[in-house]
Amino acid sequence: MKTKRSAKENKIEIGALLEDFNDKFDLLAEQTSQIPLIKDKVVKIEGKVDDLNGKFDLLAEDMGIVKTDLEFIKTSLKRKVDIDEFSALERRVITLENRIK
Repeated sequence: MKTKRSAKENKIEIGALLEDFNDKFDLLAEQTSQIPLIKDKVVKIEGKVDDLNGKFDLLAEDMGIVKTDLEFIKTSLKRKVDIDEFSALERRVITLENRIK
């Protein structure tokens, strides 16, 4: 069964609801005022990320050059005789020269 409320009770309830609404609205206004600051921070971070991407591109290019140089060095080393093989060959030549004399 419904009870009738007095006008004073209604005003108190409406006042409480209005105060709650105002608090929530103030909170929303405070949060939305932070959006430009957050946007500025995001823009700065994007700039830093772009700089890092550029640096990574340079590093990737340098790494390609290093790989090419390493392949060249490996090929050059394959053509060269190591010290042990050279020493053995030198001994054989000396032995052959001594036989010829």
